[in-house]
Amino acid sequence: MRSFLKPVSIRLPIAIRLFMAILLTAVTITLLGLWMFHLAMRDGFAVYVAQIEINKLQGLVTQLQQDYERSGHWPELSEDEKHQWLRAQFHHHMLSKFSEKKESRRLMLPNYPPSTSEPLPPNGIDDHRPYQPTLSDSGSQPLFEMKRFKMPPPLFGGFPDRLDIGSRLGLIDQQGTLVAGAYATNRAPRLVIRVHEKTVGYLTLEPRIDPDDALSKAFFTQQKEQLFWIGIGCIVMSAVVAGLLARHFRRPIQTLMDSANHLIHGQYTFKNHINRSDELGDLGKTMNQLSEILSQHESSRRQWVADTSHELRTPVSVLQAQIEAMQDGVREPSVKHLQAMHGQVSALSRLLNDVYELARADVGQLSCHLRITEPWTVVHAECEGFSEPMQSQGLMLQVIPPNFSIQLEIDADRIRQVVANLLENSRRYTDPGGVVRVSTELQVIQKERFWTLLIDDSLPSVSDNVLSHLGERFFRADSSRTRATGGAGLGLALSRQIAEMHGGDLLFEHSPLGGLRAILRLPVKQIIHEN
Repeated sequence: MRSFLKPVSIRLPIAIRLFMAILLTAVTITLLGLWMFHLAMRDGFAVYVAQIEINKLQGLVTQLQQDYERSGHWPELSEDEKHQWLRAQFHHHMLSKFSEKKESRRLMLPNYPPSTSEPLPPNGIDDHRPYQPTLSDSGSQPLFEMKRFKMPPPLFGGFPDRLDIGSRLGLIDQQGTLVAGAYATNRAPRLVIRVHEKTVGYLTLEPRIDPDDALSKAFFTQQKEQLFWIGIGCIVMSAVVAGLLARHFRRPIQTLMDSANHLIHGQYTFKNHINRSDELGDLGKTMNQLSEILSQHESSRRQWVADTSHELRTPVSVLQAQIEAMQDGVREPSVKHLQAMHGQVSALSRLLNDVYELARADVGQLSCHLRITEPWTVVHAECEGFSEPMQSQGLMLQVIPPNFSIQLEIDADRIRQVVANLLENSRRYTDPGGVVRVSTELQVIQKERFWTLLIDDSLPSVSDNVLSHLGERFFRADSSRTRATGGAGLGLALSRQIAEMHGGDLLFEHSPLGGLRAILRLPVKQIIHEN
């Protein structure tokens, strides 16, 4: 049976996701750290206790030093004798220590009765005990003569080895070979045995904590309780920090969402106020810049529509008036009137062609057919075509040939269109009696060579405000450089698009002749031949 139920996707805000991620990470790290700390504390505590225990056996070390000094070597024991011998030495040491403490305590008490017990022999164990290491009187017998390996009975109430130290002790020589006792690991603390400032062996004690021991149980129970509360505190603190951090990030994200929603609804004047020094602050500044760019584009679009409508309406209105005058019989359809109408149609055709070319450039459909061409030939041909119109305008056209020859990969027709627009702009806006100069040069900008075309004209001059807007669509200079024959302001915008398509640019500066300087720069990719 087909199920019509669709899986439900739960939408979690980014603040909740961030909170959960930080909290789970903190909890995991805390629990893992506490567990590792518990293990390290357990092992470290065992080593610490073993270190304290072995430090109390300095008397046994002294006893072993004396035995080695008398014999000059360690005894050779079998595997069964190794453990019993060192354990017996440990009990001998502890019984002697126990007797010394009891005797000192008796002497400290003023009314303590004198001891009636017989003194112990020098080795601390009487002859009726089952074990006594002795030295051979003749010196020909081995140093430590092993009689019987049974543990001595308790003395004065007995010595209880609750920590089982005797079975954990080990004696190794200077080469690390086991002499007696238990094998020791690397973590076992040790005491150095020296004879005449020479190390002859080590007394080791293997760490071990009995889990069933009352002290161990109490210590580890207390440790677990403390670690538990430390873990709870870390989790609570992690939750608080995660919540604050999530809130710290949620506010600017919400502000950015509001800014994006305003942009979606066309409210380009909205500005967010995110004063942060991190990536969210950079994103907020970028959103504000995007808002300004969209606002400028919207203003340009509206101006584009208004200017296009105005430029199209002017020739259409003139044509409509002339046609209506002919229909009403006010004006005869003479050749002169038809030529005037043809001029309006030509102007309208040029305007529509420029608008079409710019629209194609905006969508990347303005095509260029690049070929290896010498650019000066294109410039010189256009200058020859403008010589007569310049003279009729009362202008002098100065063409300065270059002292080098160069070939560029360009679209000759498009570059010819740019040169024609620049020369036409100078012809229209230069006062009669002025000069228009055309020259070329080579420039190196950031280690890259450019072929540069300079077109300078004389008065009138242009203001800095006009220079910053030249090349924009439908922009024309102020009244001092505006003529009735002026175009729609699309020629320079189209010329800039063509220059950028060739990898160059079109700039405008103040001319040394007093008027405007147009600078066309194209990148050089071919070998230069200087004359």
